[in-house]
Amino acid sequence: MAKVERPIPDELQNPVPHTIKKGSKKAASDAVFGAAIKAGSSVVSILAGLLAAVLILYSGYVLYDSFFTMSHAFSDTWDLLEYKPEIIDDGATPMSGGDMLRSINDDYRAWLTVFDTNIDYPVLQADNDLYYASHDIYGNTSLTGAIYLAADNDPYLRDSYNLVYGHHMDNKAMFGGLDLFKDESYFNSHREGLIIGNSGIYDIEFFAVATGDAYENAIYSVGDRAEEVLSYLRSGGTTGGGEGIDGTSPTIRTEVLIFDEAAAAGADKIIALSTCASASTNGRLIVFGKMIKRNILVIDAIGYEGIYDAQSHSIEAVVSIEEGTTITYSIDGGKTWTDEIPSITNVGEIEVLIRAENDSAGVAEATATLIVHPRPVTVTADNAFKMYGDPDPSWVTSVEGTLGDDVISYTTGREPGENAGTYPITPSGDQIQGNYIVTYVPGNLVITSAGTLAVTATGYIGLYDGEPHYAGSSVNITEGTTVEYSTDGGRTWSTEVPYIIEPGQIPVYVRATNPNYTTAYATAMLIVYANPVPQDQVNLTVLKVWNDNNNADGIRPAQLYMVLSGGGQARTVSLGAGNNWTATVTMPRYDAAGNEITYTWSEPAVAGYTGSRRTEGDVTTITNTRIQDEPTTLSYTLTINYRYLDGTPAAASYTAVLAQGAGYDVTSPVIQGYTASIVRVTGIMPGQNVEYTVIYIPAGSAVPIPAAPGTPASAIIPDMTIMLEDYQTPLGLGTVYTNIGDCFE
Repeated sequence: MAKVERPIPDELQNPVPHTIKKGSKKAASDAVFGAAIKAGSSVVSILAGLLAAVLILYSGYVLYDSFFTMSHAFSDTWDLLEYKPEIIDDGATPMSGGDMLRSINDDYRAWLTVFDTNIDYPVLQADNDLYYASHDIYGNTSLTGAIYLAADNDPYLRDSYNLVYGHHMDNKAMFGGLDLFKDESYFNSHREGLIIGNSGIYDIEFFAVATGDAYENAIYSVGDRAEEVLSYLRSGGTTGGGEGIDGTSPTIRTEVLIFDEAAAAGADKIIALSTCASASTNGRLIVFGKMIKRNILVIDAIGYEGIYDAQSHSIEAVVSIEEGTTITYSIDGGKTWTDEIPSITNVGEIEVLIRAENDSAGVAEATATLIVHPRPVTVTADNAFKMYGDPDPSWVTSVEGTLGDDVISYTTGREPGENAGTYPITPSGDQIQGNYIVTYVPGNLVITSAGTLAVTATGYIGLYDGEPHYAGSSVNITEGTTVEYSTDGGRTWSTEVPYIIEPGQIPVYVRATNPNYTTAYATAMLIVYANPVPQDQVNLTVLKVWNDNNNADGIRPAQLYMVLSGGGQARTVSLGAGNNWTATVTMPRYDAAGNEITYTWSEPAVAGYTGSRRTEGDVTTITNTRIQDEPTTLSYTLTINYRYLDGTPAAASYTAVLAQGAGYDVTSPVIQGYTASIVRVTGIMPGQNVEYTVIYIPAGSAVPIPAAPGTPASAIIPDMTIMLEDYQTPLGLGTVYTNIGDCFE
């Protein structure tokens, strides 16, 4: 598993050390039973018994989880122990296993062993000093973390002062066993260790034990500082110290518990093993050892794997002994060798054999691979538009991902068709082109309707004669146009032309459609009278037309009352679906003075519609068109209540009126001595009011928090076990100290 880039949170860039202590679950259960006894209620007693049972079960789980976590912190329980590098003294194959460990995680740097102790672990290194405090070699979240080299140290242990961190655990796993080194007799009987690095093997002779502060610059700054560290320890921590890291001053004075001057002599390369000294926030225990390089030739070869970037990438070979060592390379399986360092620029793969030879230290070999993958390139066709009947526009495509003057070859075309609609525009070409792998992203050509389609309709009014009389229509564009008719108010349509024979009336709706033009509508009336209309009377017809997408939003009224008025007279008729929204009224043609009366149809205003009218002869058509509503933004109230465990207010409630879909991010107030169940309340406003309740508990408390009304499940900490914020996992029993930044007890 190759290492991936990990973003460093703000709190990791400048870590503030702190200690988190687990509260006593026994104290919590005693408090619950005490309350039950005082209440004297049988119901409360039953509930208390149930709660006690739950606590017992949970405590059993915690004990099991703690045992599992602690026991699996020993390296002898791991499958990885089979990959522990083995030293072969003849120097021909100085080590094995390291390559397998690095294939699991390329953060692997070395294997550390302190003889006759539990310390026998791989050493990792991240780009910050907190990642492996909470992750194992597989990159999984882990309470026990891993043993790891300081982020600022050289990964090949080429610095003169190297610092290795490990958790302090009660069962002496990880670096918990360093406590024993404070006893001088134990120290004297456990003086030796070994660290097998990727490019060197070092014996370790321990010479000093000290306690101090995690922010003590004299101890926790690494690099080529062996001489300074040795001088600081010789002084008992009294000279050259006291300066803080990252502006934080040490508060715990360094105390050198053991210092062996004879063993420290000639210590030009030092390793320090660091862990927490106690539950104190900054307290640290450090064991110092002299690193003595073995005269065994070790080589580590680093290849390259990446995406084509037009740059040359070569093998990097690091050897444990540089003086007198020659390095040669082969790219043909060992047939020929050269001292020229192989490199790669273009896409491909080169397997490289590396051989290091030293007259006194022997021969070492390694392999590495140079791999360049094709660079992703995207060829995207831009969307295009044209009006029906116009020629196609020029296709525009964008190419993203190429370097320099490199060119990608491709062609662009579209799906055939000229009617209004959407047609894919597709760029195409070879997927692999030199150093590039090409993805083609289609666009769309949208052909829009052109101009305006117009239709007119003609009806018929006459006396019964036994002959069919048809509706008529005409359109301004005939090619591709379909004319349809409806006699039921637009509910059904047919291309069959309607007609009338028997006395009566038929409202005719006409619809003209063309895929390349907007749809057009018209209306007409077919009317046959059974008897001649007296000269002194007139038959007046009203026809209602709805332009509302067949009542799509359901606000069309079920019926309307139309009023015909004129000459001091008025008649009211009801229009609805039952009479196809049409009616005919017979009225006097002349007034008392013999003047022809002018009649007018009127209707009440229809909410949500605009009206228009057209009168041809004795037929009046009134059209109502739906008014498009302006979208409205709905707002709702966000309420955050802040409460103590007893329900009393901890701080003033937060309220805000937010639009639906708006985001919110509210930081809970800080109350000294208390911890908020939700540090930040975040979310997206739904189509309703939202209410949260944030509970404040005494710092270190283990009392379960009851769910307050309206409290989302995510706001409740069900058992109040303090969580490690980075990965929200309950701490097990026992003591676990992180050796830099955070301590956990």
